Amino acid sequence: MNPFDYHFITFINQFARKSGFFDSVASEFVTNNILKGGILSALLWFLWFSAPVPDRTRVRQVLVATLMGALLAMLISRVLVHELPFRPRPLYNKELHFVAPIADWRTNEIASFTDLNSMPSDTATLVFALVTGMLLVSWRIGLPALVYAVVFVCLPRVYGGVHNPTDLLAGAVLGTSCVLLATRPRLLQRLAVPVLVFGKRYPGLFYASLFFFTSQVSSMFDDVREFLSFFLLTH
Repeated sequence: MNPFDYHFITFINQFARKSGFFDSVASEFVTNNILKGGILSALLWFLWFSAPVPDRTRVRQVLVATLMGALLAMLISRVLVHELPFRPRPLYNKELHFVAPIADWRTNEIASFTDLNSMPSDTATLVFALVTGMLLVSWRIGLPALVYAVVFVCLPRVYGGVHNPTDLLAGAVLGTSCVLLATRPRLLQRLAVPVLVFGKRYPGLFYASLFFFTSQVSSMFDDVREFLSFFLLTH
């Protein structure tokens, strides 16, 4: 383990189990999809409909490209999780002697997660992809979203032993890079513009599809991944 991860985790882990209620709140931010992707999805919809009329087309182009970039980033993230050398979660890393926080203050149940490769963090990948798009559209909305992503999405994942800090940094770089790529002027014209033209022609189908996609963003694509896992394992 690199020194940065080690010292960051050991510092933050010293506060574990000092307050069962605090641990439980932190655990809720780790496991509750509304607190991860749900709030950011709501902000996307707010930006979609609140943009001033002169800027509305550009804003919607950037938001469509952001969702495309986020999807690409998630696909790359899932490939990397399976292809990169295995890296244990801090919770299961014997070098750290990690103290697992309390997941439920009412029962004193200890936090536990699946022992999958922790590099990169797909949550950080998706969240920072969305935040990048918001920053490109509106600093007034994007900056609070960025603070929320760091403090209420990423830090609890380190505190709970779900990810190393560099897992989150890698995910953030991946998500940000994919959205910056997707929102380049040339790609914006080729990808987002045709989607918006389709949306004007078939608004019902377009908004139903957009709602479905953002609902999966809210759930961190858990339903899609569960379905794909079931489908692939049964064929």
